[in-house]
Amino acid sequence: MQPDGKILALFGGGIVPPSQIIRLTTNGGIDPTWNAAAAYTTGGTLVSLQLLAGGQVLFGGGPQQVGPPSALPVGVGQLTSTGALDSSFPVPTLQAPGMVSSLAQQSDGKILVAGTFTEINGNTARGIARLNMDGSVDAAYTTACQITQGYPTKVLLQADEKVLVAGRFARIGGIAAPSLARVQTNGIPDPGFVPALAITPTTDFNYVNDIALESDGNILVGGNLRLGSNTSRTFLRLFPGGALDNSFQPPANLSPAALLVQSDNKIVLLNNDRVAASVQRLLPSGSLDPSFATIPPHQIIKFLASEA
Repeated sequence: MQPDGKILALFGGGIVPPSQIIRLTTNGGIDPTWNAAAAYTTGGTLVSLQLLAGGQVLFGGGPQQVGPPSALPVGVGQLTSTGALDSSFPVPTLQAPGMVSSLAQQSDGKILVAGTFTEINGNTARGIARLNMDGSVDAAYTTACQITQGYPTKVLLQADEKVLVAGRFARIGGIAAPSLARVQTNGIPDPGFVPALAITPTTDFNYVNDIALESDGNILVGGNLRLGSNTSRTFLRLFPGGALDNSFQPPANLSPAALLVQSDNKIVLLNNDRVAASVQRLLPSGSLDPSFATIPPHQIIKFLASEA
């Protein structure tokens, strides 16, 4: 959601304007000032958007044509605040097949991308890459945190510019990891972060759907989470160093696919469980928020987004 209340959305249906990226007005109608035709997208699927401070919009997904039919397929691009393709943005070339599932911009303008790719701009980049301001790959950073077994689905930038990486992977930067890790500002895995998850031989038993940061630095984790040989959970909270917060006791039927922390530290989640409500809100303690009108199960919802 933009500061003016307009809503950016990813859409795959056959309505006008013919673009996967659309903007809605505050009342839900299609914004006629959004230049969707200039950013016409075809070929791949977009899965990630980020609104930048200057009003530009970063997008990521599978390689696709953005703009005229002559445009080359890209996996990461940028739109201006009006929806037009930003010609000043140095577009990186993603190998096909491949996809960018998550992205984040650092305070210095460098861009972190994560997904199922092994090459960007002809440079080896396994799962994670950092792009310089000119679109080139930051080779030292990218090499230091490459994922060689599995793939990431989320990068989350902390206030100190360290990056939490989550997904379905068993090794990052040459070090065993339980589908969750933190990398330092140079890309090297942070030895000070030891998540309370078991290291398993395959990612079938231990994977993360989503993560979210609370204001105190604690980390919410949703997924198929193995704590030991006979113990697993679907939703937990970790302290900043990775230790398990046993005071956090959410309902047992919650299996978050997406997580959002509000400014009051209440937790909104998209639930994978087919019986429990699709969208629920929890109090910071983990108990259900009785003031929140839950959305019934079986509703098709893919994203959660805050106004901030």
